[in-house]
Amino acid sequence: VYDAWADSEEVEREYGFPLINEETLNSSQYDAVVLAVAHDRFKTIDIDALKSDKNAIVYDIKSALDKSDGKL
Repeated sequence: VYDAWADSEEVEREYGFPLINEETLNSSQYDAVVLAVAHDRFKTIDIDALKSDKNAIVYDIKSALDKSDGKL
């Protein structure tokens, strides 16, 4: 889980796991990406770079991403 706004220590106390940092987020690829908030910061993330391959799933719960580019 990545969230630039959340406090990792607080999340770990409350939910039992730490957040990953932005460096870890950007240096990994994922089979599924769930965008659960509509913070402006997430609108600028290169979602394609996070996907492990063309079959990776992106679930945009808040409809925050621009779908007109044909990537989603």
